Amino acid sequence: FLAGSIVAQSPDGKLIGYDTLGYVVIMCIVVSLLLMHWIAKYVKNKSRATVHAMKL
Repeated sequence: FLAGSIVAQSPDGKLIGYDTLGYVVIMCIVVSLLLMHWIAKYVKNKSRATVHAMKL
């Protein structure tokens, strides 16, 4: 849906906005990687706290 809003075809058949779509996709990938890193770090710390609490 979003890609169709960004990319259009000019009357002569060329695609317009395809480069912009590429930048949007790259930014989504970077944000996803950052979120995955943050979530993995959170889960790792959370599991350490649980194991530590079980030992007490």
